[in-house]
Amino acid sequence: MKEMREGRNLPFTFEVNDPSGNSFVQNPNAPNPDVGCVHDEYLRTMEDYQAMGYNVESAQKSLAEDQVAYDEDLKKPELIPAGKNQAIKQTADEQEALINKMMNVGQKMKQQAFAQKTTSDPEITANAIDFSKPIDE
Repeated sequence: MKEMREGRNLPFTFEVNDPSGNSFVQNPNAPNPDVGCVHDEYLRTMEDYQAMGYNVESAQKSLAEDQVAYDEDLKKPELIPAGKNQAIKQTADEQEALINKMMNVGQKMKQQAFAQKTTSDPEITANAIDFSKPIDE
C-alpha cells in the first residue's frame, strides 16, 4: 500500500465491498465526479444482512423491502444505468499526478490546521498526556 500511495507500484485497483454502505473514499476533484473511481450499488443478500448483525427475521424483511425499492427504481427511466460501469484506464503518469495532487492537498490541509491553532487553544490532557497537540510534534 505504501508503494502504491507513493506511486511506485502503478497501476492498481482498490476495491471496497461494503454492504452497510458506511465506507468512504475521498474524491480529490469534489464537487466534480471522481474520474478514477467506479461506484456500483447492488442489492444486499441474506448473508450480507446477517454479517451486519441482523437476525434472520429482520434480514428477510429488509431484503424484501430492498427488492421492492429496487423494482420501483427500475421503473424510473432516469435511474436505469446506460451500461455496465467500466473501470477508467489511466497511465502510470496520470495516476502518479493524481497521487501527488492528493498528497499536496493533505499537506496543505495540515499546514492550514496548524496555522489556525493559536496559543489560546485550550490544553486537553488526560493521564498527563496532552491531546491538544498534533501527534507528529
